[in-house]
Amino acid sequence: MFLGNVIRDHRKQLHLNQQQLATGICTQTVISRMENQNISPSVDVLIQICRRLDLTLNDVYSEFQALPSSNLLNDKLIQITNLVQQNEFNQANKLLLSLKTNDLGSYQQAQLAFLRGRIALSTQEGDLAVFQFNSILTMAPNQHNALWNFLANVELGQIYQEKQQIEIAQHYFKVATGINVSTSTLTETLYYRESLLRLSKYFSECKEFGQSNKLINLVLNNNHDELVVAQYTDEFYYLAAVNTLIDTSSNRNQSSHFLISAIAFAEYNQNDTLMQKITELMHQNQITELKIKS
Repeated sequence: MFLGNVIRDHRKQLHLNQQQLATGICTQTVISRMENQNISPSVDVLIQICRRLDLTLNDVYSEFQALPSSNLLNDKLIQITNLVQQNEFNQANKLLLSLKTNDLGSYQQAQLAFLRGRIALSTQEGDLAVFQFNSILTMAPNQHNALWNFLANVELGQIYQEKQQIEIAQHYFKVATGINVSTSTLTETLYYRESLLRLSKYFSECKEFGQSNKLINLVLNNNHDELVVAQYTDEFYYLAAVNTLIDTSSNRNQSSHFLISAIAFAEYNQNDTLMQKITELMHQNQITELKIKS
């Protein structure tokens, strides 16, 4: 039996209306029938909706065994991707080993290599991780694997930065800045924001504040994002404040706006670690009062 209430509940958790969920996939009427009449759409449409809501096919059917086996691969990839995002690497690896990976599309090939790379890093297998991330870069770039290409470059930059191989790290980080990425699911958005934050911090530490701020603004000035995501937003506002306070060419008055926003999102995210860093930053810069931007 198809469980339309699961679609409705997860849509509301992401603060999406039916039209926003349907955008680029189907019509709002299809979503309404799913939620209110438990009418399942075509398999292709259902998979796209599940990806956008970070659901598996198992979540939306009470009798998952009745679904065609050809859909199980995509469902397992969704589960593994979510597990890696949650740092549940052992469970993710067990599920990954059960995959049959014949006839994968370019998106799934890149996704699988990224997941294998992340799992390898969790077990200190650096060489294997480098191999997996580099395998993504050898694939012909296109709009379908752009996200995984971006993530792979940032991961490789991080690996070589930790090895103190600065020129190699710089190469991968700079390549990443030239990749245009769009995301369609919450998990994709979180992966992207996590890596974009790392990239922004790298350029901030290199005193390349213009590049760092440009990357930060990809998140803070994105008014067209269909997925309303608070996670990492506090960190981006904090880094914007740090850049403003360190960069002598910037307008220090903007730091109040960034800090106020960072505090608001940190409280919402219950990010106590960042709240402590904000307190320390204000103390170091002798900031005793924050003024709301007029």
